[in-house]
Amino acid sequence: MPSTANLSDVFKSLTSITAYRAQPTSPADTTTTAALARDAAVIPVTSATGIVAAEPFFLIGDAGTELNTVASIATTNVTPSRKVVIAQAIGARYLEAVAYSLGHIAEDSAQVGGSSSLNPIPAATSSVPIGYFNLGGALSFGFSLLGVNARSFALAFGQEELETGTGTSADPWQNLAGQTTVGTHSMLCFRALGVLKSGKFIEVDMLDCTTEVAADLNISGKSVRPIPVGGSCTGHIVRIWS
Repeated sequence: MPSTANLSDVFKSLTSITAYRAQPTSPADTTTTAALARDAAVIPVTSATGIVAAEPFFLIGDAGTELNTVASIATTNVTPSRKVVIAQAIGARYLEAVAYSLGHIAEDSAQVGGSSSLNPIPAATSSVPIGYFNLGGALSFGFSLLGVNARSFALAFGQEELETGTGTSADPWQNLAGQTTVGTHSMLCFRALGVLKSGKFIEVDMLDCTTEVAADLNISGKSVRPIPVGGSCTGHIVRIWS
């Protein structure tokens, strides 16, 4: 049943933001064998090869991209941890994802937004517009990272997070930001988890994100300068539960 208004349901705190991208090595990559309605609790797929419980995945179709996690798998039927939100036609792509935490986020920096443009329809017979064309909407996201590491650098430059190394002096963690790799990341989603004043949990998915690269990383001085990450996305999904 729909939730009811509760004046105590105001945002209290952000718990985490996690980034998700396509599994870079031998991902489970298949398609659905049936159309999916909104609130579908089972996702039938062509092949279950490589699909395991607890792994995150993207569901990609003409209607949009959705982020989910495998609760269980039986033969070729995937039970997701969250019911499907975006209805999809048969043949939607199931693509295994990998997750990594973004660590601490700068205070008051995490946000999602949206806007749309209206074009007035003037008429010679009217002193005011007789209507408006909706030119479509745009969704945005943004947050600022406090952690300084190779992954943060990659995200700030809008490229694949392909960190290598073990963190020793002989084999440090490393990543490359090059002129030809800036702004070239593939499928990317984020999930923010927080708590409301009432004690309920809130989860906000930022889907199919494209980062707008405006990197300005401070590598000197004693002050902490957050690393901004932001851009556009094709959808937001909000979930709230007790």
